[in-house]
Amino acid sequence: MARIYKRDKVWYLDIRVNGRRLRRRVGTSKKIAELALKDAEVKVARHEFGFARRDIALSKLFEMFLEYSQAHHRAGSTGRFRSIIDNFTHYIHTKTNITVLSEITTETMDQYKIYRKAAPSQSSKTSSKGITAETVNFELKTLTNIFNRAISWGYLTDNPLKNVARFKVDKAKSVRFLTIQECQRLLKASSEDMYPIFFTYLNTGMRKSELIHLEWSDIDFGRKMINIHWKEFLRPSCSSLAIPQTPAMGVAAEKSIVCIDGRANLKSATTNVRWSKNRRAFGATFLLAEQ
Repeated sequence: MARIYKRDKVWYLDIRVNGRRLRRRVGTSKKIAELALKDAEVKVARHEFGFARRDIALSKLFEMFLEYSQAHHRAGSTGRFRSIIDNFTHYIHTKTNITVLSEITTETMDQYKIYRKAAPSQSSKTSSKGITAETVNFELKTLTNIFNRAISWGYLTDNPLKNVARFKVDKAKSVRFLTIQECQRLLKASSEDMYPIFFTYLNTGMRKSELIHLEWSDIDFGRKMINIHWKEFLRPSCSSLAIPQTPAMGVAAEKSIVCIDGRANLKSATTNVRWSKNRRAFGATFLLAEQ
């Protein structure tokens, strides 16, 4: 729909297409404004205002994005994207009647932001506090990326999250490091099978996923280096990284306590149980960095 209207001796053109609005100043001549209106109506019919779109079901869009993510992102990242999509899909199905992408608006995303902030956390330790602002902001960032991908695929012209404000987050958080005494206590409290794992973390700064996928071929005994590089299920932030071994690390590796059967033995069902036991014995709660 298109129309012209006058305000303070100036004529304006007002166009509405597919729920979107465009207003333009024409001038003081009504005749020129009427010509601009006819021209706008022709452009609307020809989809020349950029409002035309190929609509798509949300379920199909998310399916396409996950396929894209599997080809371009780490497996862990794709898993997180899948969880965020599941959260958003649950909200859409239970709180709205939206089924296609074109029905997603800025208001929809504002309401979803509020809904997620009030949702109970899955962690038993923080369930009474709800989802943190950082978590909600990360979900909105992921959904922004999904909608941007939809724009590049020709299903959207504007991102519905473009004007959605993020929650303010206090970034002034201090980083907690273990002292030398705490490192010694941790190793002393570790079981025989977990000792080399914690020992390797403390001496290299490796991430959990990097150690999980560590193989004998990654250890260069001659140069005393541990090589971290891309693998089928491991995509570090850089394509290749060499970590120097300490003398004690070399001894540990030569005794076959870092790698078991060619790969670090961290994938068994009892890993998390053994991890928790060592943390309790150590007397401190901390999180190991995830890939």
